[in-house]
Amino acid sequence: EAINLFERSGVKEGAAQAYIRMADLQITSGESQRAVEALVKAEQLASYPENQWQVWYQKGRYAEMISDPGSAILHYKKSIEIIEQIRGNFTIDDLKSKYIEEKVKVYDRLIFLLMENGESRSAFSYAERAKARAFLDLIGSKKFQVGQSPGHELVEEEQDLRMQIQTLVKMIQQNELGGTRGMSTTEVYAELNRSRQEYSRILQRIRLENAEYYSMINIEPIDAETIADDIDEETALLYYWIGEEFSTAWILTSAGIESFKLDLPATGAKQMVDYCRQMVRRTAEFRGGGDWESGVRLPASAQAKPISAKEQFSEAYKELI
Repeated sequence: EAINLFERSGVKEGAAQAYIRMADLQITSGESQRAVEALVKAEQLASYPENQWQVWYQKGRYAEMISDPGSAILHYKKSIEIIEQIRGNFTIDDLKSKYIEEKVKVYDRLIFLLMENGESRSAFSYAERAKARAFLDLIGSKKFQVGQSPGHELVEEEQDLRMQIQTLVKMIQQNELGGTRGMSTTEVYAELNRSRQEYSRILQRIRLENAEYYSMINIEPIDAETIADDIDEETALLYYWIGEEFSTAWILTSAGIESFKLDLPATGAKQMVDYCRQMVRRTAEFRGGGDWESGVRLPASAQAKPISAKEQFSEAYKELI
């Protein structure tokens, strides 16, 4: 019904979003033929990046469903390519975390498949890109104080245009189209596209004229080889990615990079973090007077022999490790 309404009204992007949702449901339920039909329709209708990245993501999920990991990797990479060109998507606070979470899923599936395919260095690169992208999305609506520093006019222009993009996206998110602002869906998307093109042009100028500020608003992750080249022989760096179904750890040294897949999904990691936080808090809680050596603390069970804060901290530390 929603699709018919969008199509009768000529709202192609709304129809595309409906077909994307339909494809998502069909892939989840294993309905391959109907999923293909919905994806074909969605791809035909989607012309804006907010929908295009989702089409490629669902195509990746479909490829996984039919056991074609090679195609899935290519589709996820295309989705991420589009994601990383999008700016100014997050203006409503309660939508930020949800939208970032949706995009991180694309990286998560790609990292999983790359690790399964033995491409640990490529997986590391995409893990770092995911973190950088999430950080950019979180700071997207913030303005930085630049004062009267060299090139401040260009920086102010960048920030004003970024806020304009935020406003346009907010209109879409809050469904203000065709209301008091008097702008149709087509007009808003056209203005958003124009603003983003202008923003990209300004970014290129900032990159040449103000490298320090550019590094703050356009994070470019360093690859593993570059990091390894800067590490001395006595240093090792640990990087990690906590995914929905698994976790991956990379150890970087001057000799190269090693990777490990861990049977630790995000839910398990969260439970462990919560437990560790509780243990840390318990070491700071006294039930009675005294100092570090003799101050009495009672364990949560209240049955064991009272021990000092120092002894309790030692026990908690062992559990944390």
